[in-house]
Amino acid sequence: MMPSRSAELSVWILSSIVIAIASGCGGSDADAPSAPSKEAVRTEGSTYGSDAMPSPPLGSSVMKGSIQVQTAAGAFDIVPELIDFGAVGPGTINRGAFKLTNRGGQPVRVLRVTPSCVCTTLSDLAGKVIQPGETVSLEASLDAPKQAGEKEAKVFVQLEGMQQPAVVKLNGMVTLPVQPVPAFASALQGVENGTIRLSSIDGRPFRVLASNGSAPSFVAFQSGDDPRSSYELGWSVAGIAPQTIPRWWVFTTDRMDCPLVACRVRHPETGSRRDPTRFERRWIILDDFAELGSVGIGSEVDVPIQLDHYNPRGRGAIDRPDWSKGLSVRSLDPRIEATLMSSNVASSEQLDAVIRIRFNGPAELLLYAGIQVSTDTGTGVLEVAARVDP
Repeated sequence: MMPSRSAELSVWILSSIVIAIASGCGGSDADAPSAPSKEAVRTEGSTYGSDAMPSPPLGSSVMKGSIQVQTAAGAFDIVPELIDFGAVGPGTINRGAFKLTNRGGQPVRVLRVTPSCVCTTLSDLAGKVIQPGETVSLEASLDAPKQAGEKEAKVFVQLEGMQQPAVVKLNGMVTLPVQPVPAFASALQGVENGTIRLSSIDGRPFRVLASNGSAPSFVAFQSGDDPRSSYELGWSVAGIAPQTIPRWWVFTTDRMDCPLVACRVRHPETGSRRDPTRFERRWIILDDFAELGSVGIGSEVDVPIQLDHYNPRGRGAIDRPDWSKGLSVRSLDPRIEATLMSSNVASSEQLDAVIRIRFNGPAELLLYAGIQVSTDTGTGVLEVAARVDP
């Protein structure tokens, strides 16, 4: 008998409330917009922080709070302060809108609207003059990553007559059929091991087949027991050289709709230090981890990638226009082959490409491999993970 909708909701809330999940939009090297103005006043609601209740099941979106700012022309409202998309699917695009209303007696010009993250797309309101009493819409979308966890982005709204921008937010909880809580393995400040709970959001029993390619380390469960809808599993980076600690801890399950569950490993050596040449080559891979699910030996998968221009130290200046030229790829692992199928310069700051990956075998519960991506200015690595079936 399938569980009721209310039972599913209870499973989701109880499994998720254990700990909040955070997934940032970048490292400390990127240019950070100015801090929000002290003129900005929250009139109701609260921000969605690390102590907040997790998002409800898929399909809901909640507008929270509002901001009132003072410009040279008078009061100005932005509604809402937060668009909470709730639980969202991996890789989805989630759209919403902020309403900007001029409450003053004089026109107000929008100087610029800026996202904190490349995962956010905004309508271009720069230069727009908002008349007294007029309301305009700022369209915004949040691109959800393919891995589980909370995704948040900020939008900085700079109006004429304000020294600092007002800040509004977009938020969503990326939800998989098998949801990890927390969605990361935190190996910071000397911590070398911990646990992660995997729970099916529909309440159906499943099996965990592997933990980062090895036998799972269960808590209060024996491998011969009947399958469950929730497991607590241990992870450990003890004994692994810091420079080789995996960036992702990947669990393999028997669910066809969720064969892999990838959790980010938080460690000083798995962040920006892992890619120190990005400053010199002037580009990054927007999503440098591809979770490919279940594949067969001899099968091929086309993986789209996006290279973005990256020069935070030069405030975004394109001082090496050859950064997008001479694109090539090669596999760093004999278990896979990588072929560049196409490339397209979308703009002076973006290069799109498609890589075809062929799986040579053997069959294994987790293949975790690298593909070298190169241009005339340097090389980076795309990591891929898959369960390879016979």
